[in-house]
Amino acid sequence: MSSDVANLVRMANQIAEAFNASPQPEAIDAVASHIKSFWAPKLRQRLIDSAEAGHGGLLPLTIQAIEALKQKDVVL
Repeated sequence: MSSDVANLVRMANQIAEAFNASPQPEAIDAVASHIKSFWAPKLRQRLIDSAEAGHGGLLPLTIQAIEALKQKDVVL
């Protein structure tokens, strides 16, 4: 995994950790919304590509938020 992708994973996990105490559905939506609102589409796509390639390092909440982003078609 490149250092660029590792940095994205680290940042996404930090966001997930910030919302980890929230109830599960709300936490997933909050992480997905934060990434959608504050990350450029290119960065969101890199994170999704990394998750799909199985590079690992993502927290379960981060993975669920990525899935929510993909399902809501908000990546692009």
